[in-house]
Order: sequence, then C-alpha cells, then structure tokens
Amino acid sequence: MAEGAFANSLRDPGWKYSTEEWTSQVVSDRQHDDTYNRVLRNVAANKCLQPLTDSPTRGMRVVVKTCKGSELQKWNLRHETVSGTNSRWQIWRPVANKRLALTLDKYGNGSWNTRYLDTSYPSSDRLWVLRPNDQPWRY
Repeated sequence: MAEGAFANSLRDPGWKYSTEEWTSQVVSDRQHDDTYNRVLRNVAANKCLQPLTDSPTRGMRVVVKTCKGSELQKWNLRHETVSGTNSRWQIWRPVANKRLALTLDKYGNGSWNTRYLDTSYPSSDRLWVLRPNDQPWRY
C-alpha cells in the first residue's frame, strides 16, 4: 500500500485477503469511560490506519500511513453491550474526534468497500470484532 492510500475492504470471496490483515495494539491504560486506545496496523504494508487529515470530520475517508505513534493514529475502542452483557463487538472511534466511528461505504456489487468516518452509534456498518488474544483479523 502506498503512503496515504485509502483504506479499502475486499469482500469478494474469490480474492486473496493478505492486504486485509490488521493487528490491534493497546497504547493506553483503561480510560475513565472504561475504553482503551489502540493502534490499527496493516500487516502487509506495516502502516497504520488514520483519518485523512488532522481534523477528522463526518464523511472523511481513512488512509494508511507510516506508523508514528501520533494521536491521529490512535483509535478508541468502545465495547457494545446487549442487555448489560459484552457483545464482543466494538466501535472504533478516532481519538482525535470520538463523536465519529470507523465505518464502511459499499461500492458497486459490494465486492469492495472504502472505510470512512461517520457518526458514532452502534449499527452493523460501525461494529467490529477482534479475534481472540488480539490475533490479526482479516476479512
């Protein structure tokens, strides 16, 4: 992946998913609202996910850039609960603007999507799940 490339998701089952493998690393202690901050790193490119600019806004695309440990590359992980029970699904919010969440935008026949930021609330296009023990996850 080139520096600053838009982060896409490949959905067609016939495609190889090596570019869609990500790791998640905790980069903070538990926050006051019982959340954690993490960095999302693409395994193939060894680059981190971040909003396009320093001022994340609704509708902004997300990109991959060289990991520098900046606040812009930190994502706040908020667990969603159902009837008081952890659902194992999370909302990924950029630390730079926690009113937003990482979501998917469907294109064409649905075989690939772009990642972008939208209002933070639990919905199927904004919920993500980590594999056990923070193993890399892929589509």
